Amino acid sequence: MVKFIVEGQDDTLFLRSYLKKLGYDYKKHSISKTNGKSTMLNYEKSEELYNNIEKEINKKSIKKIFFIFDADYEKDDKICGTLKKSKDCFEQLKEKLKWDAEIDYYIFENNLDSFLLSTLDKNECLKGFEKCMELNTLNPNRKIISIGNLY
Repeated sequence: MVKFIVEGQDDTLFLRSYLKKLGYDYKKHSISKTNGKSTMLNYEKSEELYNNIEKEINKKSIKKIFFIFDADYEKDDKICGTLKKSKDCFEQLKEKLKWDAEIDYYIFENNLDSFLLSTLDKNECLKGFEKCMELNTLNPNRKIISIGNLY
């Protein structure tokens, strides 16, 4: 079984849908959420979850662990914000885990919403939507339209 570790509920729902779209039965895998990257990458904050995963690894019920999280912007996360800092924080976590299983990760460069929208070629449409909805006052890290050169 593969154990996926994600930040939150939206990530869990996306991953389930994505696995289903790829033809995988997501029910054969396990998904855990950590309530944010700062919790996920902090061993002490997630110690109970990580100890439970280690028990499953020792029982041989988990063979691979795959972390999925956002890089986020530096202004929103001074410690692990940006792609480079996120990678560094993940490597520090990995050293503490010492799990006897294959561990890998994927970091969305900004956030999941930005990634999904970056696959669309609809910048003009998004700009019109933003103007119509008066979304320019929202935090760009939380906005679904924080892609491209909109800011």
